[in-house]
Amino acid sequence: TTKNDLIQLCICFILGVLGDVGTEIKTVRGIEGRTITLNTGLTGLQNDSILWTYGTVKAETTIATLNVGRNRPEYNERLNLDAHSGSLTIKSLTTSDYGIYELRVIREQVWKQTFNLTIYGEFISGLERSGEFTESHDCFVQPCIMLAIDLIQLCICFILGVLGDVGTEIKTVRGIEGQTITLNTGLTGLQNDSIYWTYGPVRAQTRIATLNVGRNIPEYNERLNLDAQSGSLTIRSLTTSDNGIYELTVLREQVLKQTFKLTIYGEFISAL
Repeated sequence: TTKNDLIQLCICFILGVLGDVGTEIKTVRGIEGRTITLNTGLTGLQNDSILWTYGTVKAETTIATLNVGRNRPEYNERLNLDAHSGSLTIKSLTTSDYGIYELRVIREQVWKQTFNLTIYGEFISGLERSGEFTESHDCFVQPCIMLAIDLIQLCICFILGVLGDVGTEIKTVRGIEGQTITLNTGLTGLQNDSIYWTYGPVRAQTRIATLNVGRNIPEYNERLNLDAQSGSLTIRSLTTSDNGIYELTVLREQVLKQTFKLTIYGEFISAL
């Protein structure tokens, strides 16, 4: 039993890391003091729940939301979130705005976009203004400088991001076909926090239960129960098709995540 768990966990881990490696990260450049928009290319989101997170290496801090918990935009005076496209505009850029920005659109399939924002300060913009580059040099040297800086930052973010994913704890849980199991979070007093659970055989991408996301009511089917105080998820009448990865996300200033690997054993194992 333990051997099978380890094999399945290794397969899920390897595929999960490879999936993260293959995730597209859009590189965006801005100039200090100016305005930039992280364009999603989406339209007509209407009542979808939208969440932007940010971090210098991993996007973990919530900076803008719409239809998450309270049904109004939440952002500071320098940020603007477009309700129809989900695009994020940042005004009066500073060099401390550089880093990773991640958009989540929470619907049946949780949809993500990731941006790596690089801010150039007085050195680059000063060269532009002074005309220090000749026309021939400007066409070659300046893009090379920008590309080199982009590559260095992207490599650092990628390496540290992968190392962060490697260290993520995955809780292994076992259940018996036909019985009930609870994925215990160990949390208490969540109260009005926005909570959602996602599931997938290898990666947790399909939303299966929500609370305070969009409509302020629990959403789950007759076999699932989401505890509003702890965020724990109870699954009744287990089947072998319930095998896979379950991920809890609690949306607050710091996005909290917990991941579970659930293995269901059938009649042969339970009879033994």
